Amino acid sequence: MASSISISILLIAIFSFSSPDFVAYAQNDTLKQGQLLRDDEQLISAGGIFRLGFFSADSNAGLIGTGAGARYLGIWFEHIPVYSVWVANRDTPVPDSSGGLTICKDGKLKITHQGGPPIVINSDVESPESSGDSITATLLDSGNLVVRRGRL
Repeated sequence: MASSISISILLIAIFSFSSPDFVAYAQNDTLKQGQLLRDDEQLISAGGIFRLGFFSADSNAGLIGTGAGARYLGIWFEHIPVYSVWVANRDTPVPDSSGGLTICKDGKLKITHQGGPPIVINSDVESPESSGDSITATLLDSGNLVVRRGRL
């Protein structure tokens, strides 16, 4: 009996990871300076209400998907993945899944991708006051992405 339960759990895990819709998740709700949030990763707010990540839009159905084609960085409700709440690069999509979100040394959030210049999301930030400052971006349960500066 116990071995059949173990085999069932193992099979579920294998099929979950082999699914084409499988998405890897970041360990928390925060991106730290120097980290890269890749196309297949997402930030999830602490209470699990919102997600931030890359998606492709299905214009026929209004759905957020993980398919090929133009990719956008956005925030959407965890339990209602039909429409995005916010899109960072609405006018400049990444042409493929090579995109990643990072916080640069100057405190700017940038989408980087192969074959094109970085897409700056928050160009109106001040430079860090000192090299001892650490910059993070946290996805809150309100759906806001908050960029903070703090001491290391």
